[in-house]
This record gives sequence, C-alpha cells and structure tokens, in this order.
Amino acid sequence: MATPSIVVRGLLLGAVAASYALTCLGGTAAAPGAGTQVGSLPVVPVVVPAEPLPAVSSAPAAPAAAMARFPGGHTLRALNGIAESVDMPWPADHAWSPVEGVVRDQGQDWYRHADGSWSTTTVDPSDPRHSIGLVFTPAAVRPAALRGQ
Repeated sequence: MATPSIVVRGLLLGAVAASYALTCLGGTAAAPGAGTQVGSLPVVPVVVPAEPLPAVSSAPAAPAAAMARFPGGHTLRALNGIAESVDMPWPADHAWSPVEGVVRDQGQDWYRHADGSWSTTTVDPSDPRHSIGLVFTPAAVRPAALRGQ
C-alpha cells in the first residue's frame, strides 16, 4: 500500500510532513484514513505515488539552435544547417512580411514570405567559417537587363 501523502501548493508531502503542514495552517491531522481539516474546511487526503527525480547528466548542454533574426524582433530557425545565428538584411524601406512556408530549391531551403519575398541563411562563400543571411524582395520595376532592354 502506498504511503498517504498530501499535495500542498504543488509540494508532495509525506504523512508526517503533511500532518506538520496542516498543523501550521491551523488545521488538525487525524489518524490515517480519517478526514483532516484546515480551519472549518475539510481536507481530502490525496495519495500521489512518488516519482523518481530525472537523472542529472554530466554531458555538456546542447548548443542553442541558430536563429535568423529579422527586424522588429522576428526570429526564425536558421536554415541549411548553419551553426551561428544571423542578422537578416531585411531592407529598411520594405515592410516585414510573415513567412508562409519553407521551399527547397536546388538543395537550399528558403523562407517564402506572404508578399513574395524570399529569405535564407547559408554559409558565406567567401569565408566558410561564417554564416550569412540573404533576402530578396519583389520590386515594382525590374532592372533593364531583365526586361530585355
């Protein structure tokens, strides 16, 4: 049979500690199986099986996930396996647009934004030890070379 215990403000107390807690709260403790009370309110004993504490690991904590930091406090998980967080170069004159999904293209993951913008994080091609953010926003007018002029 399990040892009677009582939960007081989130703490699991054994029978002796529960009796002491009830006495400190102005109540009286009765024999096991009998009711107890705090002031004029009856307290129903609760039997809660004791659970073992989780094991403490001596392994170092896992590093925090790399994040893509956008203006206005928006953060998203960094893409393409980069190891360091990146400040995204979102244009100051272009309003933030929420992400609608992730698209994989030619082995690279991209965030697709609601306004048609695209953003990603990747390894800096000029320095593979660092990561960079790329942002492409739609433009009303394309450069002349793209218009065929």
